[in-house]
Amino acid sequence: MAMLEKEIKEDMKKMKNLTIKVIPSELIENFKTAVESFGCVNIIADEFPYTLSVGSLIQRVNFHRGGIKILYTIKAAEKGETSAIFIADYLVITSYVKSNVAKYSLDGKLVDSLAVDNYPRDIAQVAQTEAVISIYGKNKFVFVDITGMTLLRTLDLPGITVSGICCFEGNTFIVTCGSPLTWVNSSGEIVKQKTTGGDSYYVSTSDMKDCIYGDGDNSVSRVIGDTTKFTYTNEQLSSPRGIGIDFEGNIYVAGYRSKNIHQITNDGKLIRVIPVEPLGIKRPWVIRFALNNNMFVVACYDSGTVVLCEID
Repeated sequence: MAMLEKEIKEDMKKMKNLTIKVIPSELIENFKTAVESFGCVNIIADEFPYTLSVGSLIQRVNFHRGGIKILYTIKAAEKGETSAIFIADYLVITSYVKSNVAKYSLDGKLVDSLAVDNYPRDIAQVAQTEAVISIYGKNKFVFVDITGMTLLRTLDLPGITVSGICCFEGNTFIVTCGSPLTWVNSSGEIVKQKTTGGDSYYVSTSDMKDCIYGDGDNSVSRVIGDTTKFTYTNEQLSSPRGIGIDFEGNIYVAGYRSKNIHQITNDGKLIRVIPVEPLGIKRPWVIRFALNNNMFVVACYDSGTVVLCEID
């Protein structure tokens, strides 16, 4: 069944809406004498809106053109950076200033929290209800069970400065803090490293085989193995930080200094630039999508604010 769902999803990515538009020529007014030149046919390809099942409702979502609606604003801390992720029907948020991890219901209500080491910088999902948190300045990971909000274990990473983190294939993690990207195994041993153009403070993956990361002040790159699939560069993007991916495969890059979000395709083409001021965000830090959903979260660097949104 899972394989069938995957095949359907891949097929849906290829689907297009075709609009046939007849544009009359100037000679159409003299149709009797110029019937052979009544016009031309234009075929316009447009993205096929995704269909989501929400309870008993069917919802069509156009990720490329849909509006962005604010669902809830959460004040996770009085100030400072936060990171956030969706796990097991919760929104889980780390606070750098409060040195904790907290879980919220999807209607924005605090459910529980747990103190962790100073200073948590990022969070990633390891298993169904397990998360790993990077502890900046202490070169370590802490693993937390989100259901019971309990500490499971810690993993020291001597000599590796940690900031952004994502899970990778082969039971490994990618961790970064500027440059390089570092792959480590579950024992904390370095598997490999990759030098980047800088500004690689956060890293993401669409399928646990590729990695997408800031690659300089105005750029992000997507790499599979040793092959760079694309490098997206735009002067309107400054200081790339968090990277989100919707279930259609579109990539969202938080521009920390440019104060916007760049939405690009999975082959590196610009879709649109989204300003963050209307979302109540000063400088975007982290952006992540819920699994198979149009819901996403944006975290602010300065204010401790986390905004839960959706694309119509």
